[in-house]
Amino acid sequence: MKLPIFIVCSIELAEIPTEIHVAPLGKYKGHPQGEFEVTPADIETMIRNFKSLKNDVVIDYEHQTLNSSDNGRPAPAAGWVKDMQARDNGLWGTTLEWTKNAQDAIANKEYKYLSPVFMLHAPDPKTGKDMGFYLHSVALTNTPFFRGDLEALWNSIQITDNQQQEESNVNLEQALAEIARLKRELATLQAKDTDSTGKIKALEAQIQTLQAKVDEVTVAAKETEAETVVAKAIEDKKLLPAQKEWAKKLCMSDRPAFDSFMTTMSPVDITKGVHIEGKDNPGGLTFAKLMEDPDAMEKCKKETPELFAKLHQAHVANPTGGK
Repeated sequence: MKLPIFIVCSIELAEIPTEIHVAPLGKYKGHPQGEFEVTPADIETMIRNFKSLKNDVVIDYEHQTLNSSDNGRPAPAAGWVKDMQARDNGLWGTTLEWTKNAQDAIANKEYKYLSPVFMLHAPDPKTGKDMGFYLHSVALTNTPFFRGDLEALWNSIQITDNQQQEESNVNLEQALAEIARLKRELATLQAKDTDSTGKIKALEAQIQTLQAKVDEVTVAAKETEAETVVAKAIEDKKLLPAQKEWAKKLCMSDRPAFDSFMTTMSPVDITKGVHIEGKDNPGGLTFAKLMEDPDAMEKCKKETPELFAKLHQAHVANPTGGK
């Protein structure tokens, strides 16, 4: 019989994945091979058969492993699934190993999708008995069949400028939840006496990759927020355009300090200059100098609020004055 082919939802492989969702749970009626259902018991069967046969599952190109005997062409591997795991949403292939050619093809966007293949009634190689569900292979392809039934690849989480903030928040929450899950799994492995060095390293790599993505998205979100907040303060004449970059850095690094600073600011008249000289400013401070040192600015604001206000007014009147 022909093998039913299960294809991952239309998720672009923005990076080389470290784990892949290879089988969803549920009943499907529109597949060319007929109606079928994947249950949690079927997932456990695929994992049991994988461990029993002790072979890594091949990742190939365009299902050539299936077609090689018919078309006579080679079926080179793009990579290997070296472990599997049952999760709430189905079967995941974990601890992946990719060839250099496959990494280049994904990086160059020659292939965007994955197509797992499993047999519903695989025969046992020794006894010939029906083993049930068996993951046969996974293919790189550009012809997806399913839409939305399989989880997005965790390593492909990315936030683009035209995505809504709500989507960004959901992706961040998903990524943070996955990091927490991986850390729990890592702690469990580390507590065991058995040698799990390979799995531990793979989990550590997955956590590191996901955390880097989270950090990247978080920084981008902070920068966008700081840009908006500072632009509003400049529009309200509480900050000068010359203060923009300094204010953005303070807002991103210490938002409470920025908010506290802004509570002391009120709209100023840039046509009125104030000169601070002599005993009122014995240290020769300028607002420009304070902007270079947020700690010194906070100290001046708390200990000598009148001087701070006058320095700010003087800077507003002459922002390009000496430091």
